[in-house]
Amino acid sequence: MADLTGRRRGRTVASTWRSAALGLTLAGACTSLVGAFSGWVRSGARVRSSFATLRSARTLGVLHGTAAQLAPLWFLLPVAVGLVFLAVGLRRWRLAGALSLLVGAGALLAVVAVQRSPLPTRPGVWVTAVGGVLALLGGASLIVRASLDCPRKPRK
Repeated sequence: MADLTGRRRGRTVASTWRSAALGLTLAGACTSLVGAFSGWVRSGARVRSSFATLRSARTLGVLHGTAAQLAPLWFLLPVAVGLVFLAVGLRRWRLAGALSLLVGAGALLAVVAVQRSPLPTRPGVWVTAVGGVLALLGGASLIVRASLDCPRKPRK
C-alpha cells in the first residue's frame, strides 16, 4: 500500500507484535475487571462479587497475615485498569506493561485465594483468571517489545 507521498507502507513485524501485545493487555485488563464485578461466590442466598466477598471476609475477620494486609489493594483494581488504558493512550508502553502485570498478578492471586476457600465459586472467578493470564501475557509482551524498540542508554 502506498501513502500520499508515494512511499510504500506496510505493517512490520514490530508493529504487528505491539498490536498483539496491546490487544492482550487491554483485553486482559477489561476481562479482569468484568470478572471482578461478576459473581464470585455463593454465600447463603446471595451471589457476591469479588469486592463484596472481600468486604465480608474482612468483616468476619477470616483474613490473616499477608492476605489481610494485601486485601485492601484489591479495591484499587478499577483504578489500575484505568491507568493501563491511560498509559496506552499516552503511548507509555513500559508503564502500561508494568501496570498490566500488576493487574494480572493481583487477579490471579485473588482467584487462588478464593479457590482455596470452602465457598462454592461462580463463573466470575474463571473470567477473572482468564483476564489475569491475558494481562500478564500482554504486559510482559509490551515490556519486551518496548525494550527491543528503544534500549536504554548505559549510564556513565
